[in-house]
Amino acid sequence: MANEWFYTRDGQPSQAPATSAQLQQLATGGQLLPTDMVWREGMANWAPASSIKGLFATPKAAAEPVPAVEQPGRRTPVPPTRAQPAREAAVPDFPMPTADPPRRAASSAGPPGLHPLLVLLLSVVTLGGFGLYYAYRVCKAFPPKGARRADASGKPAGRPRHPLGVMLLAYLTLGFSFYFWVANVLRECGEYTGRRDFHPRTELTLMLLFPPYAIYVAVFRLPILLRATLAQANVPEPVGLNSAVVFLNPLLFPVLPLLAMLYQDALNQAWLAEG
Repeated sequence: MANEWFYTRDGQPSQAPATSAQLQQLATGGQLLPTDMVWREGMANWAPASSIKGLFATPKAAAEPVPAVEQPGRRTPVPPTRAQPAREAAVPDFPMPTADPPRRAASSAGPPGLHPLLVLLLSVVTLGGFGLYYAYRVCKAFPPKGARRADASGKPAGRPRHPLGVMLLAYLTLGFSFYFWVANVLRECGEYTGRRDFHPRTELTLMLLFPPYAIYVAVFRLPILLRATLAQANVPEPVGLNSAVVFLNPLLFPVLPLLAMLYQDALNQAWLAEG
């Protein structure tokens, strides 16, 4: 956006962009130094923060030199006049206009851009090890930095998570991460919708003490909050949300993380929606 600034601290890029007012506060509080670099859309490259006019308080003008006292009988030489130097190009007032981020602003934590066939080949050669690593890198980079923390009405938005990461983590932890995921989703949806009849800590305790209770929560209690959240965010319900009862079949218990993947995909649409 035109009002978002990227900046560095000790040579490290900021985790999220800052508005013009926030950047001014950082400079006033000493958290942004004149030697730090700043950038926003429209700029061809990074620039020192000191080059942004109005960002830092201008130092007081140096005191005028005291004229030398002429001695009697001796005349003070007059320095030769010189042509006035050309006026330096004026630095635009803060904030500056904002272009595509330079390569320096790109995060090195993003997923590796490899061809799908190469990923498949490396996964086969490493007996799946590279596939897990690649999935970890992709899930860690989701979502893009700067995801909103609240919707247009100011209601707190939940944390977007990669659906595949939710499912894989549940399998790798033998289901324990699934319990914590359910509790976090209950808390996020409860804060977003304003409902207080769901208690995430109580539900988490019951799931840890009696693991089959997690199936009841995932099939019956969690969909209630999901529907309220999606309706409030003006996001259509996924088709599989009404078919969650099929996971009551004991034969489908091992694939219960698939239900979490479906739920998280629907929630991401609500947390990242513009409305």
